[in-house]
Amino acid sequence: MLKTLYPWRGIMLTEQIEAVLASTNPVSDDLLAQMLANIGNPNPKLRDEVIFNAWGELISNNRLTDEQLHALFLQIYQDQRLFIGIGGEESDAVFTRSFTALLLMLLVYRHFENPWLNDSEAELLAEMALDYLNQETDKRGFVTDKGWAHAFAHGSDFLASVVALPSFDEQKVGRALAALDRALLEFGPFTAGEEGRLDNILIKLMGEDWLLEDELLQWLDGLLEQVQGDFTKEEAISAFLRSFVFKTDFEGLASQEFNQRVNAFLEDRYKRTGGL
Repeated sequence: MLKTLYPWRGIMLTEQIEAVLASTNPVSDDLLAQMLANIGNPNPKLRDEVIFNAWGELISNNRLTDEQLHALFLQIYQDQRLFIGIGGEESDAVFTRSFTALLLMLLVYRHFENPWLNDSEAELLAEMALDYLNQETDKRGFVTDKGWAHAFAHGSDFLASVVALPSFDEQKVGRALAALDRALLEFGPFTAGEEGRLDNILIKLMGEDWLLEDELLQWLDGLLEQVQGDFTKEEAISAFLRSFVFKTDFEGLASQEFNQRVNAFLEDRYKRTGGL
């Protein structure tokens, strides 16, 4: 497996990708294998600007056959790319995990536009999304000379995407909320706006009618009880709730009672600390 390309190989891969994007020719399995092998390349230009942008264009424009999509997902699953180095010391493995999460999100949204997943694959994707956000420990946002890691943001995007899959069920709702609590309480506050991505999980749960107002209020009360008096945890929850309230208003999902409880929390915090 290629992990770090020599500069000339990176140039060759870039040229191959650019040629495919500029044509209507079928995408070769070999090129897809090279792109997957370098999905977490520490070179930010190759990883972000070339490879990931190419995934987005190829998948959203239906350039990959269903057979290629199945093979791609199977390879990711068998290689456990989403979990490489997870829970260990900070390392470049985070780029592989984080950008694999984004790629899996793209595969989910491709299914919504043009179904291709079978039932077992959909179930695996939901399980992988839940397991990943429940296990990730690298909270770095932007890494000097290597670009965005953003694992919690990308993991949130992936988990939010699977909420609409038929394989998602009531038991998974509880696990999603637990993953959200863990991220906020154990790793917040974040440094690169991750709270504003984590809240998309709740937005999707509400939008898909997995959370009733009473359940949402119960979750909020439990969360606020856990952070009471802890300045650092309060900071993370404050950022999360301010983003979430804006989005619920924008999406037409707002709860007056929920907003009142959030405002009471923010007012109390402001009186005590002089900030939000």
